[in-house]
Amino acid sequence: MYRIATRSLGGFRLPTDRNWSKQHARIRTPRPLVDRFNLGRMHPHKEWWRERRIAPATFMGFPDVTKAELRGYNLYTEQMDAPTLAVIVDKCVEEKILNEEFWARFSWRTQQIINTINETELVYLMRGFSRADWFDSHLVLSMWGRADFLLPRIGLVDASVLLEAYMNPRFRNANYEKKLLNHIESLVIVRNDWITEEFCKLIAVIGRGENLTIESIELRKKILSIVIEKISNDFFDITMDMFVGIFESIAVLGIPEQKGLEFVLSLTRELRESPRQRPDSGFGDESISILQSLSRMGIIEIEKQLVSDLLIEYYDNIYRLSHEALLHAISGFQVERSLIEMAHTCLPSDHSTLLMTRIKREIYKMKNRHVCSVLKCVLNSDSGAPMQSECIEECLGRLAEVGIDGVPKDLLLELAERGENSADLEKSFSPNIVQDLKKLVNVVQLVVA
Repeated sequence: MYRIATRSLGGFRLPTDRNWSKQHARIRTPRPLVDRFNLGRMHPHKEWWRERRIAPATFMGFPDVTKAELRGYNLYTEQMDAPTLAVIVDKCVEEKILNEEFWARFSWRTQQIINTINETELVYLMRGFSRADWFDSHLVLSMWGRADFLLPRIGLVDASVLLEAYMNPRFRNANYEKKLLNHIESLVIVRNDWITEEFCKLIAVIGRGENLTIESIELRKKILSIVIEKISNDFFDITMDMFVGIFESIAVLGIPEQKGLEFVLSLTRELRESPRQRPDSGFGDESISILQSLSRMGIIEIEKQLVSDLLIEYYDNIYRLSHEALLHAISGFQVERSLIEMAHTCLPSDHSTLLMTRIKREIYKMKNRHVCSVLKCVLNSDSGAPMQSECIEECLGRLAEVGIDGVPKDLLLELAERGENSADLEKSFSPNIVQDLKKLVNVVQLVVA
């Protein structure tokens, strides 16, 4: 009847008559008994995932933020929920995306949903903004209030993340920090179901931070001693980054009296087993940080084999060090006497020359605070190597170029004193250094005054 109807209507066919042939060849459903499809053979024409993407790159259902500056599309921030926003903020930190427009949108969206987010979402959002150093007074005040409201629900892992956010002085408040530390102390004392990894995450951040108050340091020392008494020596799942954080925290707060040295030696024993075979220890940043922490703790002589292995790993990757690692290296090898002696024993004689050359190459890429730290270490060094003089010249040239905003006051006073004593200065340094200092001395004196 259908064929008769089509003929009588002059060849009219329904639109759905041949829908199967209009399907895309990659995604159409094979019809049984009609299409030849052998499941046991390879079908490259159906492997759509190997083809070039036609749709724009997305991340968690939203346009990929790493390509947004290149392609210039909307991020749809107003539609993001709290978990998506926290992950994208963390991704921007990892990818070093510092676009002010993006961070302003993230801040605006966070303030919109601040009263609906839970404790886990809050701490990761706060850590992301703290790492990026994006300070908005309305945002930070909202986060402090929400964190104070949700404090009884925060567990040990979330408390460690929040403490990591407080490492930035701009995101730290003395009252809220004290409440958080008291809460952490209660969690550690009352509950006994924490695992070693959670304790290690807490230790890795408990002693880190800038401009800590005396009261905060005492509370942190107390928590550290309680945690070390409760922790077991099972460090199977501990990553290299956590080792670095643990050693830095103990170096800052000091080794606790009870079980403190035993805990540190168990950590070094675990690290000594395979320091160079760890999958995440391909660079020397971790090595130089651990070396400096071991030197501050005064156990260089006890762990000579581990120190030797770490020094070799650091030397092999000296041209891959980050700016922070270079700062650790120059401060460690200029100040820590025990570390200097071990370096003379284990490293080649050209080590200091290579380090100064690396710093000279990177000085014009460093931030102002890094340049100041490098200059302070080199000025206070006893050695009068020619590379040291050239490094001072590069640092002063960098400060003369970018200005002295953010330079510590003690360094300004030292520069002013050296600039005034130009007669003694000309005997010690080259004419270029004297010239750069004389350019800075007038500005320095005005700032100090």
